[in-house]
Amino acid sequence: MAAMSAVVFDMDGTLTDTEHVWDVVRRGLAEAEGLPWPDEASRAMMGMSTQEWSGYLGDVVGLTGTAQEVAQRTIDGMLAHYESGIELLPGAVEAVRRMAGRWPVGLASSSPRVLIDAAVRAMGLDGVFGTTLSTEELGAGKPAPDVYVEVCRRLGVEPGRAVAVEDAQNGILSAHAAGLAVVAIPPHFNPPPPEILALADVVLDTLDELTAELVAGLAGSPR
Repeated sequence: MAAMSAVVFDMDGTLTDTEHVWDVVRRGLAEAEGLPWPDEASRAMMGMSTQEWSGYLGDVVGLTGTAQEVAQRTIDGMLAHYESGIELLPGAVEAVRRMAGRWPVGLASSSPRVLIDAAVRAMGLDGVFGTTLSTEELGAGKPAPDVYVEVCRRLGVEPGRAVAVEDAQNGILSAHAAGLAVVAIPPHFNPPPPEILALADVVLDTLDELTAELVAGLAGSPR
């Protein structure tokens, strides 16, 4: 039974209570242009890379401008929210530090680099993560496994000896496809359906339940 060697956290919806903020900002851009919001849009974009969701906002929602312009307007809106105070999920900082006291920790996020860096600073976790990675730096967003595979490579561990902490459908699919054990903490905003949660090795209610003993016990879980 291989011992666990690393813990990789998602950010939006897992550590920061920001998934709904993305939705507010994007819906606001559509409303400003008089565009209806497609029923499936919010869930569809959860986990997409910057290149993917900015393209979706143009191609599917109908926002004007190039993908780069749409991305910048969205990121500017997010930064404005961050500057007024980023809301963390209960136990977020403590959970990261608790895991970092035992294993190397990484961050695998679909947020753009500028927002990852702002959030890490706001959480007071500079220097705690062994690596942080945005899907925009790879091109393929979640549910593609790329971001988890690359974070594990940078941490120097095999994916099968790492644990992902995720909240959303595409994130769970991404980590599962990469071969990590998955701890799912479903959010109040767009929670994954039961068939997706069934892919997780364990489902928790809060980050406070993420203990070193629980993570160590995932060693050798069939995946």
